[in-house]
Amino acid sequence: MKYTIFGAGAGVALNIFYYSHALLYRSINMYLLPVRTGIILISILLIGVSLHRHKAMDIELAVSRKMLYKSLSLIIVGIYLLGLGLLGQGMQYLGPEVGKNITTFLGFAGAILVLIVIFSERLRRKTVVFLNKNFFKQKYDYREQWLQFTQRISLKHSFDELLDAIAAGFKEAIEARGVALWLKEKGDEEYQSVRVVNQVNPDIKPDKELVDFLKETKWILDVRDPKCKDIVSVAKGFINETRASLIVPLLNIDDLMGFLVLEDGLADADYNFEDYDLLKNLSKQAMLAILNARLSAELMEAKEIEAMGKLSSFMLHDLKNATSMLSLIVQNAEEHIDNPEFQRDAIKAISNTSEKMKAMIGKLKALPRKSSLQLEYSDLGYYIKQLISQLNLNGNSGLSFRELEPVATRFDKEEITKVIVNLIINALESTEGQGKVEVVIGTEHNMGFVRVSDNGCGMSREFIEKRLFMPFQTTKKKGLGIGLYQCKMIVEAHSGKLKVVSREGIGSDFILYLPLNQG
Repeated sequence: MKYTIFGAGAGVALNIFYYSHALLYRSINMYLLPVRTGIILISILLIGVSLHRHKAMDIELAVSRKMLYKSLSLIIVGIYLLGLGLLGQGMQYLGPEVGKNITTFLGFAGAILVLIVIFSERLRRKTVVFLNKNFFKQKYDYREQWLQFTQRISLKHSFDELLDAIAAGFKEAIEARGVALWLKEKGDEEYQSVRVVNQVNPDIKPDKELVDFLKETKWILDVRDPKCKDIVSVAKGFINETRASLIVPLLNIDDLMGFLVLEDGLADADYNFEDYDLLKNLSKQAMLAILNARLSAELMEAKEIEAMGKLSSFMLHDLKNATSMLSLIVQNAEEHIDNPEFQRDAIKAISNTSEKMKAMIGKLKALPRKSSLQLEYSDLGYYIKQLISQLNLNGNSGLSFRELEPVATRFDKEEITKVIVNLIINALESTEGQGKVEVVIGTEHNMGFVRVSDNGCGMSREFIEKRLFMPFQTTKKKGLGIGLYQCKMIVEAHSGKLKVVSREGIGSDFILYLPLNQG
């Protein structure tokens, strides 16, 4: 720091001496100017030595590429105005009239030339290349390029939009005249042109040798690179037809998923390792985006298939319940077929079952439209009592009903019927037709409930906690394991709850809770 202090002190002392002398003698001594200049140079030298010794000048200053590119037009216009001013000053020596005419002509001609330069894409690109080569350490601002490309491809909602964005992103990155994106279709080893921007021929097929070269070397093929002259001569037809300058592989580890064909850039510049590095990074980003899009499409397809499978399981289970109801009729018919009241109830039950089966077929026809609950405000107890009377059919099935108090709420009759029928049939099957099944309805904790109780075999605690409401989990020999899962979904769609209390060898209680909505 001492050299900095000496240098600064010498400058301050010189100024004090110089201006004090001027004030004292009422005039500036011009003979002291050389002395003043020498002392200032010595001060600057001392300060420079100090800064060098302490590495104080090791600061990197960088000009923003974006700011420089956007200022090119202003710089060109500024040069034009400066040149016009100098020209006008020089034309004064040719006389007022001649100089004025020449200046006016050259002014208009220069303005036209400036406009041509500003709006010429080729000249703009050549200027950018020149600035990148001579005024920046790196040809590209890789962070800016990556952010632009990522933003471009991340805002797309469909696979087609993504492919458009990838092609446009590569074209813009190196200012190519045209670009084509080729991808390998799933289950097919042939590559198809899926996106074309500008004048690249999409009809020609790539040579097998070219594909093998890209797959084995993982290089970016530059047709002007002497290292690639052999493959360029082999694939000459494809390269000429597509006007390829660069071919960029899209690799998923060792699998060549596709490639991009790029035409020459507008600046007609030679490509180097910086261009290759940029294109390799963009190709990795593009490949990940394409894989994610394809995986998302496959996931959506799998979910649709899963939904169809789940719906089919529900439909099969509803059909199983319908056949169970018909089986009850047949069993009771052996004993009560001569009873007129039984005959009327049996015909009514068969008719209802037939209507339900028709409704299920109608739902299948209505796919893929999603149905919603048809909520109606009704007396839940009265509705369930009618339903049980149809199941009982005046036979001695051990099925009883008890209403503790009226329960009026909003529910979908068709869907709740599925739940009640499934719970009752499960209870009857667990008692093997020898036990008792009781249906109780009432209110509890500001909610209406329907409890289906049986004295059957019961269930273990482990089965209830881990498997009971899981799809395709059952203890029945001929069960599908979908009934209780469907019941739980229906009840939850009504904003209700389905609970179970069971003990092995004693029996089970299934309790359906529904909110008490006002009509």
